Amino acid sequence: MEYSSLVGFNKEFVDYLILFAYIIFGVTTILAVVFALLPLFQNLKKALTTLAGIGGLVLFYLLCYMLTSGDPFTITTGTGDETTSGAVMKLVEANMFMTYITLVIALLAILYSSIASYFK
Repeated sequence: MEYSSLVGFNKEFVDYLILFAYIIFGVTTILAVVFALLPLFQNLKKALTTLAGIGGLVLFYLLCYMLTSGDPFTITTGTGDETTSGAVMKLVEANMFMTYITLVIALLAILYSSIASYFK
């Protein structure tokens, strides 16, 4: 059963709707970035601290990227073996490391803030 019979539209109309959704997503993303960067150009002193934070995040990602092995990953399926390249695996592992480390930092910050309030 095709998806066009499921939703009640023909395939071309659904394709146009998906294209429209991509365009709206792109415009929204561009506007979000522009309106986030606009205050940086209005106050350059605050911009330096923001840029330092962004630089710290980039260095944090590079550290996570260097911790990865990048070994190719092979999975056996019913149709044969599928292998993921080492470059893709380095990116996936770096994102996983970054997620894990960020999660631990967030949990430690929550724990610290709840304990520190008792000593004040």
